[in-house]
Amino acid sequence: MTFEIERRALLTKQEFERVKAYLDENARFLGRRTFASYLFREPGFLRIRIENKQVTITEKAGDYEDIGREERNTKIKYEKLREYLARIYKEGFKRCAEVSTERYSYEFSGVNVELNNISSLGLIAEIEALTEDEAKRNSLDKKIKETIRILGLKELPVVRYKKIMAKIYDNASKNTLEIS
Repeated sequence: MTFEIERRALLTKQEFERVKAYLDENARFLGRRTFASYLFREPGFLRIRIENKQVTITEKAGDYEDIGREERNTKIKYEKLREYLARIYKEGFKRCAEVSTERYSYEFSGVNVELNNISSLGLIAEIEALTEDEAKRNSLDKKIKETIRILGLKELPVVRYKKIMAKIYDNASKNTLEIS
């Protein structure tokens, strides 16, 4: 089982550029990516991410307040997506929000820092770490908080993030995910 420990910060354009410049000089650049994500919240959290006809399905358990939510990622072939969607629609996953993301990823002080421009959300930094060792969650959370401090960011409170995500979902199309 994998746990994702994650904290976020909303960014202004100036903060985004400042943090990106700092990371370009002081971190290991992992790459720039663009992708579409389809977020389902009912009956549980499920994300389908499509990038260059590659599909990653992410299931998460737990709540945003948890230090380290359980996360499981599965890759499927794009050609199998229609079949997968038919199955999850039968399980009650009908409505999703679509967001597009441009992401710059870095490794810094043992954690990942992702600078994102996300449609419907704006500029946001995600500072995260993954572990399979449940006992490491608190120490990784401290490392993430220290990274936020070093980068001069203000953490986005979980309650506010949940409200933002609820609004994105509530404004989502009631249509199911359509693929071509």
